[in-house]
Amino acid sequence: MMLKISVLSGKGCAGKTFVSTNLANVIKNSTYIDMDVEEPNGLNYFKVKDIKEHLVKVKIPQIDYQKCTNCRNCVDACVYGGLMFISKPIVLENICHHCTKCTYVCKNGAIDLKEKTIGQVISAKTIDKDLNVVSGKMELLEASGVEIINAEKAFFSEINIIDSPPGTGCLTISSIIDSDYLLVVVEASEFGLHNLKMVIDLARELEKPFGIVINKSRNKANIIYNYAKKNHLIILETFAFDKELYQKNSNALLVSDETKYRAKFNHLKEQLWEQVL
Repeated sequence: MMLKISVLSGKGCAGKTFVSTNLANVIKNSTYIDMDVEEPNGLNYFKVKDIKEHLVKVKIPQIDYQKCTNCRNCVDACVYGGLMFISKPIVLENICHHCTKCTYVCKNGAIDLKEKTIGQVISAKTIDKDLNVVSGKMELLEASGVEIINAEKAFFSEINIIDSPPGTGCLTISSIIDSDYLLVVVEASEFGLHNLKMVIDLARELEKPFGIVINKSRNKANIIYNYAKKNHLIILETFAFDKELYQKNSNALLVSDETKYRAKFNHLKEQLWEQVL
């Protein structure tokens, strides 16, 4: 059985990477996959070997102006604004979402496709742990990293902990669409509650089961805890606001290697297994 657990949040810096890297660290023979392709940093938490880089390429339009009649069909058809017309149609390569629709609406066969590299996927193994590590990275100025996320899925193993992009946009949906369970990491604040509601709406729209991890809590009866209890939501774990903990995390240290914090992530793992196994 293949198991895919996605860790996500409604905003950046809520603690997705903190939770996902340390959770993967306490699960034997798992694979940590950083799908936050715009700002990947999960690889920094692991000492790795056998590093391999895999380029991700897509097809983008290339216009043959000898065949082009300036009918503008391609420009009008592009919903992403990847083509513009200035006396002739021009491809904006960094805006193009490589959907290839323009090739179908061109009546004169004036649009071919060419390869373009939009990013890479790095795969590796940890030196001192039974972990596979995968990280995707999008090139600067690219419009979409969906194809990079799709390329990362080729590295799925039996147990996968996915560090999803923040928010509820296309990249996040692409990263969680195949997942069996969602871990929603949320800060204990008013802003955190707002973002939690966004992610819950997405999870329910996609019909994905989910549980909540409360991060940076200053008291047990915080605003997220009260909301979750009132709405019968599952709280899997709570991490108190701990200066030492977050200093270590900021220095890309796996706190679950320490006895002081390992018990918390083992408990999270056990709570998670109760939901998915």
